[in-house]
Amino acid sequence: FEERTRSSLIEAFEEQNNSLSTIQDVLSELQITCHTIPAGRKVDVVLYSLEKSLSRYFINRNGLLSKCTPIDFPTAKKLLDHGYKQLSRFGYWCPVKLQDQ
Repeated sequence: FEERTRSSLIEAFEEQNNSLSTIQDVLSELQITCHTIPAGRKVDVVLYSLEKSLSRYFINRNGLLSKCTPIDFPTAKKLLDHGYKQLSRFGYWCPVKLQDQ
């Protein structure tokens, strides 16, 4: 019984580890930052580590878009062609400008 339980736990661990690796690969392809938090410590320490690593995404959240600099279409096209940034899900068009038109 003990050997069977151990093998099933090892199998479940390997399956979850493979799933986690797949998710991390997808996130890295999408250029989404992954944070690793050691969860083997006390809950309070883990929560503090999590809050500390994610705090930069929540501090000054209201000002994220206030630092954008508008550029003209030819400059944007040149930057995209040189691989500076990827196209957004909206392509070249800004949905706000389309709504205004």
